[in-house]
Parts: sequence; C-alpha cells; structure tokens
Amino acid sequence: MKIYLVRHGQTEWNLETRMQGALDSPLTPRGRKDAEKLGEEIKDLPLDKIYSSPQGRALETAKILKGNRPIPLVQKKDLRELSVGLWEGKIFEDMVKLHPKEVHRYLYEPHLYQPEGEESYYDVYERVEGFLEDLQKTKDQAVLVVSHGVTINALLNVMEGIPVKDFWKKPLVLGTKLSIVEEKDGCYHVVKRADPVGDLNY
Repeated sequence: MKIYLVRHGQTEWNLETRMQGALDSPLTPRGRKDAEKLGEEIKDLPLDKIYSSPQGRALETAKILKGNRPIPLVQKKDLRELSVGLWEGKIFEDMVKLHPKEVHRYLYEPHLYQPEGEESYYDVYERVEGFLEDLQKTKDQAVLVVSHGVTINALLNVMEGIPVKDFWKKPLVLGTKLSIVEEKDGCYHVVKRADPVGDLNY
C-alpha cells in the first residue's frame, strides 16, 4: 500500500501563533491556495480513499484535495490533533512564559509530558497505531491521509520506530506538502518526509 500524508493548510491561528489542538480556526487564503495547488499536483494519483481528521482545518483541506474525484472521504477520529487543553487558543510565546516547565516537557521531554486530564504523546501514538492497524485490514492500494502536525509526526515516528522520548528528533512537516510511505505486510518504508516547518506560523 502507498500512503500519502498531508498536513492541513495554513490557518488563521497558525498565522497568529495560537495553539490549536482540539479547537479550530479556518484556513487562510494562503492555506486554501496551497491546498488547491497540491490538489492539482496529485489529481492523477490513483487513490482508493482519502482519510481525514474530522477537525475543520483538516477536513476543509481534504475536500479541496479530493476535488470532484468519485472516491470516498472517510473521517477518522484517530487522526485528530493532540489536545493541549488550557493552552488552546493561546499565543504560544505567552504559554512559554506562563507555563515554562510544562512547555519545556512538551517540546524537549515528550516522554514526561502528561498534563492532567489531557492527552500525552503516548496517547497519540496509541491512536495512530490503531488507525494503521485498521488501514492494514482494508484492501486499499493507495490512500491519502489528511491530518495535523503532531499527529502526522506521530504517524511517521511510529512507522519508523522512533520512540516517544525522541518525538521531536524530526520536526513538524509543512502544511500541504506530501510525505510518502510504502507499506507491505505491516512494515513501513518512509520514502519521503515532507519539508519541515521553518517558523511558528505554519
């Protein structure tokens, strides 16, 4: 199976460096334009299905990428973004000042990041492992997966056997850029990892 992974397009909160998590904000004009450009680039890819996070920013991106193609667009809760609770909707740098210890763990000690009542990186790994197990049970030969920065990082890390403590060994990928993975008998080969983000507003 070929798996094409795409992070959603740029959102208004990306521009404002606000943490999104389980909350949402709409795509910016750039985000929609980038998705349209990628949609044109992949219009001839033979896809059996598109799987998307049900969150608005990912789903809007997925619909743009699907275009008029008569293929199923399946929403999967396991592809949603890591929830960051009280940080959601807040400016990232403000959270660094207000919660330095917690943000440090979030960024540099992910295996120790365990906010009360919220998801840990281990929880996200468990989610994406469940998604991959379900995917292997299908007869799909090629699929497009539209999700979020942390979740796609988790998917790629699980595929490459990278443990939670090394979660940030490879940075988040840019929005609307393709990562390509080949799967055979439950083994994964990451052919291409999308370009990394260069700043906080994407």
